[in-house]
Amino acid sequence: HLFTLTNAELSQQTIDVLRNHNRPLAQVLRALGIPEVGRKRSKLLAVRAGNWAAIENASTGQLQEWLNSSVGEAVTIKRFLDTPEVQAVSHYLFGSESDGSKKEP
Repeated sequence: HLFTLTNAELSQQTIDVLRNHNRPLAQVLRALGIPEVGRKRSKLLAVRAGNWAAIENASTGQLQEWLNSSVGEAVTIKRFLDTPEVQAVSHYLFGSESDGSKKEP
């Protein structure tokens, strides 16, 4: 994981690997360590959302629909995506002018 909720230090080496090797979106999602999102759900989210910008801007309801999750799970995921640490990773991976177009192949 790039960081934990208890210790929000980004792993520069992990981010560099993800960015330099152009990993599929599902792998980036797994690397973020999003609560309630494991291997299967990261693939599902990548396919249904299509790109990072859609995930980053998704409402709780949209996340719930994409992941067939409970409201509680969707709220947890949304809160995680909205943290400054995830926003910093997003900025680093996609740049400040990014359209978030990292897509699932």
